[in-house]
Amino acid sequence: MSINDHLTGIDDRVSDMLNLLDCDSSGVRLVVLHGMGGIEKTTLASVVFNKLLSQFEGSSFISNVCESATVHGGIAKLQNKLSGDILGGQYARSCNFDDGYGEMIQRIQVKTTFDNDNPMCL
Repeated sequence: MSINDHLTGIDDRVSDMLNLLDCDSSGVRLVVLHGMGGIEKTTLASVVFNKLLSQFEGSSFISNVCESATVHGGIAKLQNKLSGDILGGQYARSCNFDDGYGEMIQRIQVKTTFDNDNPMCL
């Protein structure tokens, strides 16, 4: 049982987010949640993340990015978490932004599925 099972009044907002993300389309979507602290932006993002998690080969949920990034070595720690979550044991830990960014770009590949039954899709 997850925390999502105990939330009330969030279903409409989750549905709105899923509609905005339009996961059945082939395009890229970006949805930004913003507002003052305490209005459950992270909770909403977490619920949506957990609903979509199974649709991807790799995933990572990182909260409190601003706070984490401001501590010494924070950016590298965030990159290491992201790389570790997505790539598992297939990466070397990075201690600086440039090395970590380069490694992620090299290892993360965008995969496209083509519909061979419809030549117009190619």
